[in-house]
This record gives sequence, structure tokens and C-alpha cells, in this order.
Amino acid sequence: MKYQILKAGLEDIRHLLRNGIKVDEEVVDYMSLKAVALPIWVKCIPTPIALILKQEMLSIGADAAIPSTSVSKRNECEDILLLGSLHHYKKLNNKLKWQVMGLSDLGEQILRSSEHFVAAYYRNTGIMGVLNLTPDSFYDGGKNTSIEKMKEKALEIEKYADIIDIGAESSRPGSAPVSAQEQIARLTPFFEIKKRFEILVSLDTRDHEVFRHFKDRIDILNDISGVSDQATVELLAETEHDVVIMHMKGTPENMQDKPEYDDVIDEILNYFEQKLLFFEKLNVRASRIILDPGIGFGKKFEDNIRILKEIDAFKQFGSRIMIGHSNKSFMKDIYKEKYEEKRELGTLGIAAYLFMKKIDIIRVHDTSSVRSIFQALNALDK
Repeated sequence: MKYQILKAGLEDIRHLLRNGIKVDEEVVDYMSLKAVALPIWVKCIPTPIALILKQEMLSIGADAAIPSTSVSKRNECEDILLLGSLHHYKKLNNKLKWQVMGLSDLGEQILRSSEHFVAAYYRNTGIMGVLNLTPDSFYDGGKNTSIEKMKEKALEIEKYADIIDIGAESSRPGSAPVSAQEQIARLTPFFEIKKRFEILVSLDTRDHEVFRHFKDRIDILNDISGVSDQATVELLAETEHDVVIMHMKGTPENMQDKPEYDDVIDEILNYFEQKLLFFEKLNVRASRIILDPGIGFGKKFEDNIRILKEIDAFKQFGSRIMIGHSNKSFMKDIYKEKYEEKRELGTLGIAAYLFMKKIDIIRVHDTSSVRSIFQALNALDK
């Protein structure tokens, strides 16, 4: 066999260029960016814009798929698919810079989003280990509330994970809010286990009083409400904490009461876009923000599956992505009556998939098993 057809990621192409083909180091980046296709779905643009983009893409050696009616009919809202690499989108941006009808801004947005996507190839996947200090958690309610069990679980997470996520308010479907005072009382023993952990500490709360109380002893705020409390917003503007912004339809009490979406991906993307613009005005950098599309939070089974299948869509903003799928009930639709015995296997399978998709943080309960899977996958990635 004298040739081999490649279907590889950016890092694989870079490795081949550098170590297999042995090109000059200064052209590794230039060549690799030509090799990886980045299809971009541009939504709802007028027909004239679609035709211009088609023409410009063809002129730079790329292409675009447009509706068959575009030549004969003019519409105000058409979708097109750009077919190019980051190398092409850099050229496209240069060609659109002096164009009218918003094409200049569109070219910059397309280039920026494709650069964010490529940057995700170079980030490692971290493990966030869950330590629930609630008596009614859906997975291990009450198991870690004694000091001894809490310490045992915390040290296990520290051994295998990159982040420990502590929370004292259950967010399972139907759960009621817990007062700030009660959360603080449940969380305080955790901070007496060790003065400082070797890994990052994330605080899972939507209450600004709880955040304020522990802010000097944590690194990340994990807020399932998407930071809807103005007092929390003001605190984040004053500190340097990273923050997880999650999408949820409704509240934990009512989020699974027949959630409906016209397009779940569109809605979450628009939600994240508005949140990022809001925090940008407060000088909270995108690098501090972690986006969580909220698996199981106001989502039907098909919504959760679509989010996982189209997870790359959320890389366009440049912020890190986190997924918390661990042992969640949407897997009941996969395993039916065998859900209880198989949900941990499903969790591990999806974790491996998310690792291969270069997701930044995976939030799980069983950190030891996930770390073992990542070790095997890392060996393949070398």
C-alpha cells in the first residue's frame, strides 16, 4: 500500500508533519491549519449575502452549500454551510473586510469562532470530582455527611481529579432550595479537613451569601442558576474566581415539568452569548468563564443527546466547556429497567466520548475509573 487516507484531528496532523513528514518547524502551524476542515453553519442570512459568501469561498479554494432556490428566488432568511479550514477563514475575513451589508462583521465573527474551535484542540480535559454534602442528593444522598466519610471521599477525589466540587444544596429534579445558613453549616466541616487541597476547589452554590462566606478558600464558583443573583455578579466583578455558568430551563423544583424548545442548541447558544456579553461589560474575562449546557436541567432525553452529539457548537465562544452527565436519569431511556446497574457504565462511556471531543472539564462521581480511562486514551493520543 503506497498511500493512506487520513481522518485526523489537528494535533494528529501536527504530529505527522513534525515527526513523520519532518517539515520545517516554522511551517507546522501553517500546514496543519490547512488540513482540518471546519464546516460552519451560518443561519438566517439574506440571499444576496449567501451568494456573496458562496462566490468568495470559491475564490479562495473553499466552498459553500447554499439553497437550490438561491439563484432564482430572494429570501430574507436562508441557512448556508461554509466548507473550509481555518486557513480559508483567514482569507475570507481579509476579503470581507471592505464589504458592506454587515459582511465585514460576519467575516470577523466566523474567523474568531473558528480560531476558538482550533484553540480547544490544545487544551487538556480535566476531571471535576463531585462531593455532595446533602442528605437528598440523587446519587449518594447522605453518604458523605459524616466527617470521616467526607474526609475519605475528599482525599479520594484529590488523588484522581483536577477539581473538587463541593455542594450543600441538591439540584435534583423537584428539590427545594436550602437556606444560606444551612449550606454554610453543611460546608464548614469540609474546610476543616485540610487547610489547602492540592487541587482546585469549586463551590456549587447559587447563593451569594454562601459564595461570600467561602470565597477566600475556593477557586471556582459553580452556579447552576447561570449567576442570576445580582449580588453574586458584583462579587465576581471584584474577585478573580473562575465561574461556571450553566443553562437551566426553570428551577430544580420545576425544570423537568415538560421542558420544550424550538431548537435546544440555538437557545443555549443565545443564552451563553448574552451571558458572555453581560460579563464582558463587567470586565470578567471570557477566560474566567466555564460554560455548562446543563445536561438534565430542564431537558428531555432527546435534548440531552443532541447537546452531547453537537457539543462542538459551544466551542465557538472561546470559554472552557464543562459537562456534568454523571449517572443522570436521562440514561433511563437508554438502559430502561437496567438503568440502576448500567448507569455507571454509561457515565464512563460518555466520559470517554467527551475526552475525545476535547471537552475541558468533565464533572463525575467516580473519579478513579474516569482517570483510568483517561490514562488509556492519553496513551493513544501521544
